[in-house]
Amino acid sequence: LLRVADYYEINQLKDQCRTCLLRISWTGAQAATVFAELGFEPFLMAHASSLLQGTPEALFDSPYWTTCNQATVCNFLSGKLNCSEKMVFDAALRWHEHVSERSTKSPDGDIGGAAAAFAKDSGPAWPPEQPAPLLMFHGEEFEPNLTQEGSSLPQTLAQTEVNLEPEGGDGATEPASGDGAARQDDAGGEVDASAAAGAGLVAVCQPCQLPKCLRDLVLFERMKPSELLTCKLHIPLEEYAEALEMACQAKPATRPSRAERCGPRS
Repeated sequence: LLRVADYYEINQLKDQCRTCLLRISWTGAQAATVFAELGFEPFLMAHASSLLQGTPEALFDSPYWTTCNQATVCNFLSGKLNCSEKMVFDAALRWHEHVSERSTKSPDGDIGGAAAAFAKDSGPAWPPEQPAPLLMFHGEEFEPNLTQEGSSLPQTLAQTEVNLEPEGGDGATEPASGDGAARQDDAGGEVDASAAAGAGLVAVCQPCQLPKCLRDLVLFERMKPSELLTCKLHIPLEEYAEALEMACQAKPATRPSRAERCGPRS
């Protein structure tokens, strides 16, 4: 109702909605909802933020966290949060990964949209095309009941007169001599795993790098060394090495803790 009143600029109704909201005690879930849905209300946003700073996991674990804009995320993460720096890092990384995935799927902002509708309506053609007949090689007998799927072979290969089977054998073909060929031993016929390992290239996804605007909000030097190790793949190596020295107390920390930076907790 408050959103509708704001849209139509009904100020009296907006005041009544604010009064009703402030009369009740908000739970963490309700504060997270206000935080994500009522960004146009600075006072209610500040009230929700102050409540969520005591239990930030209520916002981090909610579906509203990934819908916040960058300014809201940075403003909240820079506050006095009653949680570990590892939780702050996990929340920042989760938000960044969601935003990156969303922008990758739809650069124009239309996620799913027309592409999803097209994929739903585009079924297989009917009736299906008849499969092409098997190609014959020199010396083979024609079997009318055998067919092959897909397109026919190139004309140069279809007209070849070379028999593909090796001469002097019992029909068994020799394995290829490349890195991707699987070899078999003479005893049990087991496949050599080292030879088959190069049969194909597996795409390896690079870890998501946390941008500097979010890295600056995380006090990596205040983490335990074991916690900092889990962040290693997502931050530059130089920053990781410097934070590790501080976490191990080999050198003093350059930034104050959240409590020292934001003052005593009320």
